[in-house]
Amino acid sequence: MNVYCVLAHHEPSNLRSLLKTLHGKKVLVHLDKSVDRAKFLRELGPLPGLVEILDFKDSLRIEWAGWNMVRAEIQLFRNALQYLEPGDHAILLSGSCYPCRPLADFEEFLAENSSRELISFNSLGNVEKLRVLPTEPGYWRVKYLNLHDMFFLPPINWLVKCAYKIRNAINEKNLQNPRFDPTYNYYVGSQWIALSRKMVSGVVQNENYLKRKFRFSFAPDELAIQSFIVNTIGPNSDAIDGEDFDTYATISGSFHYLKPGSTPAALDDLPAILKSNKFFVRKPTNELREILEKRL
Repeated sequence: MNVYCVLAHHEPSNLRSLLKTLHGKKVLVHLDKSVDRAKFLRELGPLPGLVEILDFKDSLRIEWAGWNMVRAEIQLFRNALQYLEPGDHAILLSGSCYPCRPLADFEEFLAENSSRELISFNSLGNVEKLRVLPTEPGYWRVKYLNLHDMFFLPPINWLVKCAYKIRNAINEKNLQNPRFDPTYNYYVGSQWIALSRKMVSGVVQNENYLKRKFRFSFAPDELAIQSFIVNTIGPNSDAIDGEDFDTYATISGSFHYLKPGSTPAALDDLPAILKSNKFFVRKPTNELREILEKRL
């Protein structure tokens, strides 16, 4: 069976509405370790039978664009492997995603592309228009370091404040780490992807390799898995149902409508959403969500 892997950080009402549309599908949810878990689950309400929340011990504290985001994705993929059969996909969503077409259409699309990787990607050769930039030949610029990607911080207020001051001082120095490999082709793209069982297994098995290569790069959630996939099977492979864009600004998900700038999609975006023929929309406002629910 296809497995929907969901990253949830806050707003249990949004996750609840997404789970309602995924009724009857296998869903795995990673709940950010920073949220009040008991309160979140209480507000979320009863879970459908095929929905699982990953155990607290398997959850991670996630900071925006940090390595822990990739770790959480891989944790979801690792758990999904026990349910996936050849021809199935693991579909990565966020708790703020919502379908903009009937789920049956998406499932049919997955079946028609059973052995393909559904990703979008952009060659990092267009460095002047991308957010991940080499500062000099051979190095990536590390925009900032995420504390919880480096070590665990107990919830002691003075310790956290001191640690962040140290982090900020390091960031001001524009720490350059890790080395950029000129023989490796780097790609960025939307993190909202759908992978075949074979590729899911490959990503999970290569977690340590990805960690060594991308842990301290900027926005590894839009770089690590995408680069691994394209380097594994090639940018022109028939096994990829994706798009190679010219600039980062034009990137969209292979099956997601992503409004530029990560701003919420509002009601006036509905014509563009429908014209895109995508299956999910990222961050719809409550008003747009209600309209889409009626259409579905």
